[in-house]
Parts: sequence; C-alpha cells; structure tokens
Amino acid sequence: MRDDKVVIPAAMGVDFVLRAAEVNPVLHPLLVHGIEGTPAHSHMLDEDSRLFFMHVWAVDDEVRLAQGLRASLDLVGPASRSS
Repeated sequence: MRDDKVVIPAAMGVDFVLRAAEVNPVLHPLLVHGIEGTPAHSHMLDEDSRLFFMHVWAVDDEVRLAQGLRASLDLVGPASRSS
C-alpha cells in the first residue's frame, strides 16, 4: 500500500478597492507571499475620493495565500480610513 499524498494547490482571486495611501502598504505583504496583481488603476472618471483598483491572484499553498491576504486586509480597515 502506497502512502503518497497528492497536494492540490489552492487558487485565489481578490479585488481590492483602495485609497492612494493604501496601495503600496497593501501590495507589499501580497508580494511577500507570492501573490501577484495588476497595477493599481482607476475605473472611474470623476469620483470625489480617488479610488484605485487592484486585482490579485495566486495559486499556492492555501495557508500561505491566507496569510498574505490576511496581512494585506489588516492594512485596510477602520484605522486606515480615519486618515
């Protein structure tokens, strides 16, 4: 009887909507965890608070992906919005 384990990587796709000051801080932990994304860009012409969209994706170990996503999400929240 063989005891080989087959590891199937997880896939993740996430869209962020960020203020300009959040783009680089959010991008850094994603990159550290091997999660790639599109350059930050805008989909709107005349929004009052300038918003940037970043679409990210990765295929890897689910724990590594979850850690990278959590680290980035921790940088977008109430403390971030108060500035």
